Amino acid sequence: MKNSLPGTDVFIRGLSAISPQNTWDSTTFLPEIIHHKDSLSCVLPDFNAFIPPMQLRRLSRMARMGITCAKICLQDGHAANVDAIITATGYGFQEDMARFLTEILEQKEQQLSPTYFVQSGYNAMAGMLAMALDCSGYNNNFVSRCLAFETS
Repeated sequence: MKNSLPGTDVFIRGLSAISPQNTWDSTTFLPEIIHHKDSLSCVLPDFNAFIPPMQLRRLSRMARMGITCAKICLQDGHAANVDAIITATGYGFQEDMARFLTEILEQKEQQLSPTYFVQSGYNAMAGMLAMALDCSGYNNNFVSRCLAFETS
């Protein structure tokens, strides 16, 4: 893929997606189509294969999915480590932000759990990936609703 900057090429070596179909397994492409009746729900991989159990129990569903998806992508691209992390979140972690705000109201701003706060920011995924992958290089998250992916 040609980048708009002269002399800089971008190569995609691995990919992964967790979606309402079985798309996270790159060895097969949609072995069977899953039909959803009322609402869409993601087909989830076994998180235990990618995240240690002690960390897994502290992560929200979105954080589990993001970290697992990133690790599957690295495996697909045969990359042991990364020099930079660039993520794109359309609306960030709205569910975790709602939990944090609800807890503020219910607890009357007393004895709040830091977990919801830490995992609720728009850049939370990029930070959690950096810690999970031990990457201390460039780390940035793009948030712009429907243009986040293109911006990143």
